[in-house]
Amino acid sequence: MTGGSSASICTDAASWSVVFDEIIKSASGLASSFTLTQTPIPSSVKVTVEGQNVARDVSNQNGFDLIYSNTGTSVVFFGNAIPKANQKVNVEYKYLAK
Repeated sequence: MTGGSSASICTDAASWSVVFDEIIKSASGLASSFTLTQTPIPSSVKVTVEGQNVARDVSNQNGFDLIYSNTGTSVVFFGNAIPKANQKVNVEYKYLAK
């Protein structure tokens, strides 16, 4: 084994998002993700690390993307865009009121 994650497929479907989040983290080498307090309008999301713009990368290679689950929306970093320890991350976005 290489330290991966495992879970039973017999679990309640409501908990699958947690399993999928762990799979995404393991597969991507993910070091950082931030859960947003509201569901953003995707085109409005602006992310900076230490004041430098980070591009959205839906191919999940080098940048950030939005990951949606039944527990919320997260900003997830990939590749060289993964923030280092203690770097300031800023996420701004617009959202529709519920």
